[in-house]
Amino acid sequence: MARSKALLKDLVKSGTDKPTADAKKPRKKRRRKIVKSEIRRLQRSTETLNTRASFERVVRDILKDATDASMNLAPGAIDALQSAAEAAVTEAFDRSNRIALQCASRVGVMKQDFLAVTDYMRHFQKQ
Repeated sequence: MARSKALLKDLVKSGTDKPTADAKKPRKKRRRKIVKSEIRRLQRSTETLNTRASFERVVRDILKDATDASMNLAPGAIDALQSAAEAAVTEAFDRSNRIALQCASRVGVMKQDFLAVTDYMRHFQKQ
């Protein structure tokens, strides 16, 4: 509706039957294209996905619940924990994507795929 009003105003100003080139709105990128470019950008980058401060807060909260004593952590230890956690999550999503593609012939990952991967990992960690 707003676009048709803008075209009408442009036609009235110019006095012609056809709208001018500057009256056209620029095309917006489609959502799929934006998502794909963001995925490519994240795959190329080596930075962590979560911020260091939030991850450190979670680690300290877990340590506080697990032990009574206050513990000091070296910055390198937190970085190592964060990279290992992100690698484990990435691996789990990669495996669930493979399950979706090969077993169910789907492109998207569903909750059941992720649950199958976690059950599989839990079974083989015990052995």
